[in-house]
Amino acid sequence: MAVNRIHNFHFVTLNDIPGTLREEVLVLARAGVDGQAIWKTGLRGNVFTLRSAVDAPSFADARLYLTQYQELIGADPVDLVWGGLVMTGEQIKVAVKSVRPTRLISLANSVGGINPPSYGWIECEWELVPISIAPDEEA
Repeated sequence: MAVNRIHNFHFVTLNDIPGTLREEVLVLARAGVDGQAIWKTGLRGNVFTLRSAVDAPSFADARLYLTQYQELIGADPVDLVWGGLVMTGEQIKVAVKSVRPTRLISLANSVGGINPPSYGWIECEWELVPISIAPDEEA
């Protein structure tokens, strides 16, 4: 089974594709001058969305998971592991911008999962921002 994790929270699934750092550019043009110039402004991360799903020992535990997830909003950037790919290997952590529950249900003794016996299930939509953890190359 592939590992899916945000900070210390493990998930059965973590869907969609994580963002990464991208070079941003400005296109410059001047009146009376033919052509355009491109000015690189640096590597930046843009907000992206991942959808998590995980079982819980109880419905109350599933609700508690949401509270714990939301404590990451505005905190220091955290580790992201997506389908076994450790994003810190790409010199990236993620800042949590928001966490919104999309499904919170009670189960009748589900089999399998990460937290058996599973009587709760929670799915959330996470808004994350990739943050570079690479050492400053100009130092």
